[in-house]
Order: sequence, then C-alpha cells, then structure tokens
Amino acid sequence: MLVTVIVFVSGRFVELHPDAYRDGLLSIVYVYPVVLLVGGLYALVRRVSRGNRSMTLHGFIRRSRECGVLTGIAIVFTVITVINNIMMLTGIDAPKEGLFAYQHMLVRIAIVTGAITIAMAKETVRGLRRFFSFFASTLTTRKALLAELTSGTVHVVTRRPFEASVKSFTGLTFLICLAAVIASPWREPVGGAPFYIALLALYGVLLIAFAGIRFFRARST
Repeated sequence: MLVTVIVFVSGRFVELHPDAYRDGLLSIVYVYPVVLLVGGLYALVRRVSRGNRSMTLHGFIRRSRECGVLTGIAIVFTVITVINNIMMLTGIDAPKEGLFAYQHMLVRIAIVTGAITIAMAKETVRGLRRFFSFFASTLTTRKALLAELTSGTVHVVTRRPFEASVKSFTGLTFLICLAAVIASPWREPVGGAPFYIALLALYGVLLIAFAGIRFFRARST
C-alpha cells in the first residue's frame, strides 16, 4: 500500500517506467527476508560476543530503537540497496535503465523513510519536537545544541564506522539521484550496471575510509 502511494505520487511529477509499480514493489520485497536474516545474525553475534545470553526480544528491540530514526533509515536503506544492487548485477533482478534507475532509488528512500518513521513513531515525534524547539530556543541554548550535535557527529565519524558509512551513503545517494532527476531535461542520466557498480564502489570506499579513521584514532590513543 505504502509503495503504491509513493510511486503514484512520484508519477504526478516525473514520467515513470511502465513497470514502475511492479519493480518498485518487487525490488523491495525480494530483499526483506535477507535483511531480517542479517539483522538476526547481527543480534546473535552481539549477544554471544558480549556474553549477554539473557537478552530478550524486547531488549533487542529497545536497543534497536535507541540507535535513532535517521540511523535506522540509513541502515535499512543501505542493506537493501547493497543486496539489491548485487541482485541487479548477477541477473536475479532486472537492472533499471536511464532515468528510472535514479527515480527507483528515490522511491526506495521514500519507502524506507516512511516505514521506519511509522515503526518508530514515538522516536520520530520526539525528534521533530526537538528539531522545532531549536528555532524557538535562545541563542545560548542553540549554541549548546549545536555543540552537542557536533560532538555527536565527531563521535560517530571517529568511533562508529558502520553508522557513519551508512548515513553518508544514504545522504550521498539521495543527492546524486535528486541531481540526476533535476538535470534529466538537459542530460539523460545513464543507469544500468554502471550505476549499480558505482553505488557499490561508493559504499565500499566510505566503509573503508571510516574504518581507517577508527583504526588510526585507536592507535593514536
């Protein structure tokens, strides 16, 4: 339902591929079992490595919510995109060509964003309240909030390579696809295999870069 609505709204502003509804749905649904499997394995590894064998499902869900809405969106989008890009390149799924490849990626971001914000409704409302309260606060409070945001960003970049890489990848992918759609009346964007290879390479570079930052920082302390 959510996929259909988002694709329909997108079609009011841009010309979509004839199979946009089918491809938009299948490209998302195909990878969800894999995402659930990866998430379950990750939780199991964390549980064993920390020796917390008494962790319950409720505790795991609570810890997952603590990562934040934006982080949740970035993780889900990146995992789905990496898996689906591999599927595109191996022939399991049909590569999207031309402008539709970029539109398809923007639709995916919208779907993931909608799903995560609904699933984490309380966290979303709390974050929006904090965002709008920033503009209503005093100058001193704004400076304190900006300092806190800067400190948190530095902490993520230097100590959490996975979180930093998925957030950067999601943001850059959104900007790249949006720029391609905006520029499409003057220059037809190239999709297909080169587009998906480029995205996989982009994420690989980001992950290696942030892991390197984490490694060298750990050595210097």
